[in-house]
Amino acid sequence: MRSSVRTTAATGVFVLLLAVQLFICLDTLAAEPNLADAEADDTLTWNGALRDAILHSDLGNPAAVRIGAIVHTAMFDAYNAVERRYESIHIQQAAPKDASARAALIQAAHATLSVFFPKQGAKLDAQRTRSLALLAGAEKNTAIEQGLNWGATVARQILAWRTRDGFDQSYPSFTGGNAIGQWRSTTSPASSMAAQNMGFTAPFALTNSTQFEFAAPRGLETAEWQSDYDEVKRFGEKDGSARSADQTAMAFFWNGYATIDWCEAAEQIARRVRTSPAQTARIFALLNIALADAAIVTFNAKRRFGAAPTLVTWRPETAIPLAEQD
Repeated sequence: MRSSVRTTAATGVFVLLLAVQLFICLDTLAAEPNLADAEADDTLTWNGALRDAILHSDLGNPAAVRIGAIVHTAMFDAYNAVERRYESIHIQQAAPKDASARAALIQAAHATLSVFFPKQGAKLDAQRTRSLALLAGAEKNTAIEQGLNWGATVARQILAWRTRDGFDQSYPSFTGGNAIGQWRSTTSPASSMAAQNMGFTAPFALTNSTQFEFAAPRGLETAEWQSDYDEVKRFGEKDGSARSADQTAMAFFWNGYATIDWCEAAEQIARRVRTSPAQTARIFALLNIALADAAIVTFNAKRRFGAAPTLVTWRPETAIPLAEQD
């Protein structure tokens, strides 16, 4: 039954393992909690703005993870180009010598978020004003101005880079097929696979979207498929399900935005272990890139396997009602 989501599980494990390793590394940096220091971390502040913007939008999960990766890449590259502590993600150009790294990050975050969430412009402008107010008196006005200009430059370059990634292109409608086990649309009339454009999007860090190849989904005749089918049907029923109240709650939780859930967890750990501003910016960039690349790889495999009439790629909402018939 879960053959149709096998690629999702595989890349989900990839992201989970990366996140676990990331959090273990964070714990090695641990010191006594100092929330006052953590509250001043601009990455955490603007990550909160990102989460809020997504929550108050009509984005789907794939689009949200791509935007999260773009915003955090811009924030990190803007900040890191000033401090030069880590290898950059995309921007190789050197920042102005005396620029404020914090101002650069703030401007990069504001500029990228404003492009993706224009209807929330007033809220983002207000956050920018609050963030910059914290710099007043702490850094020279000339450094802040140079930082703002640099952050705007980085944001433009990152946005231009990802504008050419294929996400916004138009692709032929894909509704699957009616072969037994094949992915098919569940609407009437049939509609195209949602977010299939994510499968054609260029990754952020991977060489390409097929770098990690998956085995073909298991067949209908296998005992494993039958066992999975029975389990999903037993726990997935609306009435009379075998699942517990906690399992139902967990299902609703995992149906939320991946970017919000993972970033919220990372925020809590970053605050607890007092990561430095440079470390925080890098951690969130890597986490969001991992989320985006995992989604790209998953949708690429989902789209390719779904086009093959001999592979089992249908979803529970298709497989269960048609089981007796097929």
